Amino acid sequence: MFVLTCSIIQLTISGLLGQECFETHATKYQGGFHSNIMVRPDNKVVIWGDPTPMGILYSPTLVPMLYDGADGKVIEVGTAGSPWNDNGWGQGSMFIRTTTKLYGFGIYFLPAVFNTGPTPSWGTSFQDLTSQLPAGVGPGDIYNMINSRENISLITRSGDLWIKTTHDFNVLGNGSIISPNRKQWFKATISKVKKFQAYRDAAIALTENGNVYVWGAGVLLGDGSAAKNYNIPTLLDNFYYGSKTAVDVACVKGPNFYIHTSDGRVYSWGANGVSLGNNNTTSTTPRTIKLCDGSELSDIVKIDGANESGLSCIGFLNSENTLFNLGENNSGMLSGTPNYTCPLKVTSSLFRDFTYGGHYTVGFKLNSCGEGLYCYCGHRINGSIGDGSTNSGFVQDYLCLKGIFEFFCLQSSYDYGDAPASYHNGNTPKAGMNITLSLGATRDFNPGPVPVAAGADAGGTAGDGADEDALVLPMPIIEEGSTDSVIFQIKIKNQTECNANLYAWIDWDKDGKFELIEAAPAQVSTHNTQALTDYYVRFKAPGTQTSGRTYLRFFLSKNGLADDASTAAVDERSLGVSSDGEIEDYGFMITPQPDGPPIITTQPTGADKCLGLAHTLSVSIDQAKSGKVNYQWQKKAIGANDNTYTDVPNATKNTLIFNPVTALDEGTYRCKLTNTYKTNNPGLTYSNPVNLKPITTAEFKF
Repeated sequence: MFVLTCSIIQLTISGLLGQECFETHATKYQGGFHSNIMVRPDNKVVIWGDPTPMGILYSPTLVPMLYDGADGKVIEVGTAGSPWNDNGWGQGSMFIRTTTKLYGFGIYFLPAVFNTGPTPSWGTSFQDLTSQLPAGVGPGDIYNMINSRENISLITRSGDLWIKTTHDFNVLGNGSIISPNRKQWFKATISKVKKFQAYRDAAIALTENGNVYVWGAGVLLGDGSAAKNYNIPTLLDNFYYGSKTAVDVACVKGPNFYIHTSDGRVYSWGANGVSLGNNNTTSTTPRTIKLCDGSELSDIVKIDGANESGLSCIGFLNSENTLFNLGENNSGMLSGTPNYTCPLKVTSSLFRDFTYGGHYTVGFKLNSCGEGLYCYCGHRINGSIGDGSTNSGFVQDYLCLKGIFEFFCLQSSYDYGDAPASYHNGNTPKAGMNITLSLGATRDFNPGPVPVAAGADAGGTAGDGADEDALVLPMPIIEEGSTDSVIFQIKIKNQTECNANLYAWIDWDKDGKFELIEAAPAQVSTHNTQALTDYYVRFKAPGTQTSGRTYLRFFLSKNGLADDASTAAVDERSLGVSSDGEIEDYGFMITPQPDGPPIITTQPTGADKCLGLAHTLSVSIDQAKSGKVNYQWQKKAIGANDNTYTDVPNATKNTLIFNPVTALDEGTYRCKLTNTYKTNNPGLTYSNPVNLKPITTAEFKF
């Protein structure tokens, strides 16, 4: 998410409570020049800094609304900047949107674009602006409220874009070329809008189908043509990036434009402004942003930027929680020096979310047990940091504070469930990504809750949404009608300071959902320093499963997940949300029962083998025609009767390994293969007998 002058975060997971925030796409925190407003996970609003409607506040202070009463339920908040004739500090206006109301406070911006509204009864200088929403639009019709230095914009649930501005008349997107009434809402000539950002005279929007539009003054369309003025949204029909889709957009001084795509990369183009991240400040066509070593910036999960006092910066957070930035610096708004050529890692801190503001940068992180930390860099004055101190000055590197926001609702780069959509049951299971807690060694990267085609069986390239590497292959064979126990071996990394929970399901009846009776017993993953630890998940096949493709889900969660006992159709744990962990989904086949006994395709080979060398006996089968096969190697003395065969202890695989061969290994060997074929008949096949004869040096003949 990108914002101008103000800083903004869309927060989706409570780091401490594990609860889901209301309307996860909505803005839950935004900072202006030196003022801040935030929605806690209990859906109450706190404010701090200067200016606020309650004066200078040095600590987060509750706004005394009629929560869940006449004022409804809080959805999102925001701050906006300065009016057209005040190009100074962007005196902060604050806005609160609930299910029933729009409230606002402001010294300059609000009275420039709104008429005076009634003051609510809770005793602050917030005003009720509900009656001044666009015609036909109520608070519940709004999908997202976007506030910046010069405008306030609304995206409705139907995808309409409404804009009010003090000065950015070129971003109204309605074809107007004259200065309009600042207190009037204008509807852009674009539909199905999902994301929108603007800087002064230029704007960019992303629609639900992945199309990107730009408009304003001095805009480049990315097709190599010269800059031009466009007063209506213009489609970037020459910007192609294969099968990837745009997931976010940004705009900074220049104007320069940025598009974040579904493969975790960022494309940039524009006029002379903040660096484009590829040793260029100008480009008429989109280019991928590159790191300073020339490799592409990748696995990005969020972009965000700021424009303040003529300076601009933009940052990128990757799936490893590492923050990079580009741009200029003023009053410490970036950690480190200005950087114009390529994205630099600006801090050793690992952030779960971040935002660039006018005079400061805010980062949010969890420690290894999920406690929320609020990290601040930049200009500290009049309570802007919110730690209760009256100190002023500059914080040159990130100061991370614990316990200020004990109810903070923390954003995460997510791993989503990626089995087919029916397994979501209208919800999207997801786990916040923590580099110290994962299924397997590689964390899945999902820029959005979109299932991969047909689920992921295993493997994949890092960053493609299919990095399922926890399950030790091959999978065990499961037959239709079997009541056998089935064991899956998986590998887990838990280097946190806390234990985690491991859940697993098999959709035995292939009905597109995971039910409670389809779950394996939950296990505890104990924290340790090991790179990977083996766990074994046991299922009992019900005996009613039929052949065909179905799905398996593993869910590693720091939070304990709970099923709703009143609903038998689905185990709600499989749809859960975790602040840390990973989800891996696998597609696999329940095999049909075979028509007869096991069919051997490769027989074992005997040998005369020198003592101390190695030898392996092995058999191969026609898997499709043999089904699930049990192996047992047997041995007798060379030349003895067959009724003297005895089972070799612990030799129950299709291979029998001698490493090294010893004198005691001499004998005749065969493999006993059994299965159960249709009508539950027992099937039995023996491999050819072969001799293994150890030899010594004295027995060699020349």
